[in-house]
Amino acid sequence: MKDFEDAFCKVMKLDEVPENFGELEIGSIKEWDSLRHMNLFLELEERLEIRFSIEEMTELSPPKTVKDLETAAYNKLSKNSK
Repeated sequence: MKDFEDAFCKVMKLDEVPENFGELEIGSIKEWDSLRHMNLFLELEERLEIRFSIEEMTELSPPKTVKDLETAAYNKLSKNSK
């Protein structure tokens, strides 16, 4: 979870995790636009050593909430570690 929060803050250029972090949606903070959304995928891939397929990125664009994207990233991570 901390890796995801750190990646999010890095990409969005935020000093701290926003309030109601898990409930945020793309566009709910001014920094989160479509370009930074794609950069978030890239940062998560690098940081967590996972790869999202084009289909997965399309499915998660836009995510309902940050929590949805975080869940998808950690599900991918757990599948890769088996």
